[in-house]
Amino acid sequence: GLTLGSTNITANAQGLYRQVFARGLAGGWTGGIYPAIAACPQFLALGPVYHFYAGFAGVAGGVVLTSITESAIAYGAETCNAQMAANAKTPGTFKTVHSSYKPFGPGVGIHIFRNIIATAGLRMFCTPCTSLIEGVSGKSNGFTQLGGDFAGNVCAACLSAPVHQLYGFTVTTPELQVLSGSEKTARMVQFLKDQYLE
Repeated sequence: GLTLGSTNITANAQGLYRQVFARGLAGGWTGGIYPAIAACPQFLALGPVYHFYAGFAGVAGGVVLTSITESAIAYGAETCNAQMAANAKTPGTFKTVHSSYKPFGPGVGIHIFRNIIATAGLRMFCTPCTSLIEGVSGKSNGFTQLGGDFAGNVCAACLSAPVHQLYGFTVTTPELQVLSGSEKTARMVQFLKDQYLE
C-alpha cells in the first residue's frame, strides 16, 4: 500500500488496498518476505545497538549511527519489496529488481534520513513530550510516560511520512536514475508538492 501510494497520488487508502489485494489475500504480500527477514536484526539495532553507540557518541550520535545501521540492514530488503510491488502493479517496470542483500543504491540517503527522524522520535522527542504532559497534568507516573512516548513517536511518524514517501517514489521510479541531479531534485520536489500540497 505504501509503495503504491508513492506512485499514485489520486487514489485514496481504500483504493490503494483494493489494488494490493486484487489477487486475493495471499496476493497482497508481494516481496514481503524480504523486509520480514530484516526485521529481527533491525529491531536489535533500535535497542541494544543504539545503547552501544550512545555510550560513546551521545544520544544524537547514537541516533545517527543507529539509523545508518538500520538502513544497512533494511534498505536492500525494503527496496526489493517496493520494486517487486511496482512490478506486480505494472509488470516490467524493473527488468532487474534490487537485491535484498545490497545495502545501498538509489534513495539510500533518503532512507537513512527517514530512519534518523523515526529513531529521534523514540530516543529524543519522547522526553520533552513527557515533560510537557507532566507539566500540564501536574503528575508524573506511568501514564504520563506512556503519553509522552506516544506523543514523541507520533511526532516522528508525522515528520518521517513525507520522507518515506519520497524514498518509495525514488526507488520505484526507474527514470529518475538517468536524470541529472537538478532534474532529479525537481522531480522529487514536484512529487512532494503533488502528494502534500494539491
